[in-house]
Amino acid sequence: MSGRYIIVFKDKATRAEIEQFIDHLIAEGKIHAHYDALFKGFSASVPDNLVSLFAVDRIIDFIEPDGIVTTQV
Repeated sequence: MSGRYIIVFKDKATRAEIEQFIDHLIAEGKIHAHYDALFKGFSASVPDNLVSLFAVDRIIDFIEPDGIVTTQV
């Protein structure tokens, strides 16, 4: 089983490190959207067994569940 998450990299993460991370993820998950305007990251479906492994990776700033955000005016 997998869930959908937003994965954000630390500012110090290099392009090569991020590409290597993405290659690892693609082997078992699916990337939905890349974010690079405000932060380095992406949304992806990640197998549950990889979430805790990725969370302690030295280039990851944070991982959080992806979802819809709404506001009221």
